[in-house]
Amino acid sequence: MMATARDHVDLLGQILTEMRPESAKRDRGQMYTPPDVTNLMAGFIPIDDHARMHDPAVGTGGLFRAAANVMRDGGRNPETVLWTGVDIDQLAIACCAVNAVLWRLGPTVVLAVGDSLSDPECLDRAWGMRQECLDIARYGSAVAETLAFFRQ
Repeated sequence: MMATARDHVDLLGQILTEMRPESAKRDRGQMYTPPDVTNLMAGFIPIDDHARMHDPAVGTGGLFRAAANVMRDGGRNPETVLWTGVDIDQLAIACCAVNAVLWRLGPTVVLAVGDSLSDPECLDRAWGMRQECLDIARYGSAVAETLAFFRQ
């Protein structure tokens, strides 16, 4: 799976950083990590197919982007990885979710809004919500199949 031009850009992270006033970023301790830094960091992370990549302050997912590109450059598939991330900023998590789709991270991306330091269970709750959504989708699919059967 070759990297595309969109795999190298965190446009939402840049926009979010520009939109926020300096006081808001300072009060929350938020910083946008430049792509050069995340690219360098990702080069040191030994991430293989079927690994887990966790970022406790994920923001818009810049480190995910960089790690996925390192994998692609090495002929590996980032869609096999379990990507998990937590951030205190709801808007950053929403951007990360969109980026996960744009960067083709695959079907197993679990994101949580919370503080990884003071609330380590926030990711567990996100896993629970994910499972609940999957159960509802399976149930809805089963109901649709049953209705289709009886309509024949």
